[in-house]
Amino acid sequence: MIAPDDATSAPKPQRLRPLIAALLSLILPGAGHLYAGRVVKGLVLWLAGSALAWLALFGGVASTFTGMVLLLVAALAYWVGLAVSTAVDVRRTDGTRLGRGRWIAVAGLLAVQVALGALPIRSWLPVRSFRIPSGSMEPAVEVGDHLVADMRAWNRRDPQRGDLVIYRQPERPESLALNRVIGLPGERIDLQDKRVYIDGRPIEEPWARHSDGRTYTDSPFYPPLVVARDQFSPLVIPEGAVFAMGDNRDNSRDSRFIGPIDRSLLIGRPLYIYWSRDRDRIGRSLASP
Repeated sequence: MIAPDDATSAPKPQRLRPLIAALLSLILPGAGHLYAGRVVKGLVLWLAGSALAWLALFGGVASTFTGMVLLLVAALAYWVGLAVSTAVDVRRTDGTRLGRGRWIAVAGLLAVQVALGALPIRSWLPVRSFRIPSGSMEPAVEVGDHLVADMRAWNRRDPQRGDLVIYRQPERPESLALNRVIGLPGERIDLQDKRVYIDGRPIEEPWARHSDGRTYTDSPFYPPLVVARDQFSPLVIPEGAVFAMGDNRDNSRDSRFIGPIDRSLLIGRPLYIYWSRDRDRIGRSLASP
């Protein structure tokens, strides 16, 4: 028996798998629909997902812990909904499509996403997350805490006493530090036996913690850097700068040792703790003293 010419040349239908379509949607919104041959629908969903993500970030939704949780729940629902929608689309098309164009479309969308990911988007984001590696701010912020910070706070207002600030260290701009603002521009600050004085008057510091009962005096028997932990002479804070100190006063390298912090080095204001080894700390606000 001889088969017709077109029997050997006709493309063989390739079976689409709902599971593959669903997994592609979980990896990248819209990719699963491109795999299923729904090109327009896939591109619209990808654009819609990207637009909603940018709107959520720049719209201030993630500026509160509750907003961040709602954002994550909405994102999870969106991804799951996409996966289910893609699987349904595959089944409705009887599970077959001709040719390999769908894989080209998927690869093209992935390439666009990778190219966008290579852009320095992180530096534009209004909020960013940080992990705390040291105990200089205990007990307010502990080792292992993960926090979210407002990266535009100091463009909108001036730092106030008690504010937490993330800043670039003056002698090492590539290194970041987290401390609390204690002195403001034009104020005269000094430290006497671990007590902070502003313009000659002691200030109340409910956040300060002293873990070392010793007090180093201004004595030639102690190195200057040791004495600076507990004592230093009056200093007028320059305009455009702040004096920052760690809450864990006996275990913090701050303005007592590196001097006032120029306003240009301030990059963020902590908002809340979104993850911690201590589950009771999750969601704790850091936006006020």
